[in-house]
Amino acid sequence: MYSLTRPAGASGCGFDYWGLVSFVGACLRFAAVTLGAQSYTLAVAAFNQRAITVYERAGFREVERFEHFTNGGFHAFIRMARGPINGPC
Repeated sequence: MYSLTRPAGASGCGFDYWGLVSFVGACLRFAAVTLGAQSYTLAVAAFNQRAITVYERAGFREVERFEHFTNGGFHAFIRMARGPINGPC
């Protein structure tokens, strides 16, 4: 059985949520090297706190909240952005 809860003893800024922060960082580095990307934006459902935490730990910050029509109704979303890759994430 798999669990998406934080393992015991895993706390603080260094916790990598099962490698997801590293994965996001690797994707951003790929976009920088391959495509010359220097800034990044994404949108995430406002209820998805786990994803928001991963993106924040990868250097993204909230820049806007908006409503988007999807799945038959309007839902809250957060637009997040970050600048160039300067470190491991």
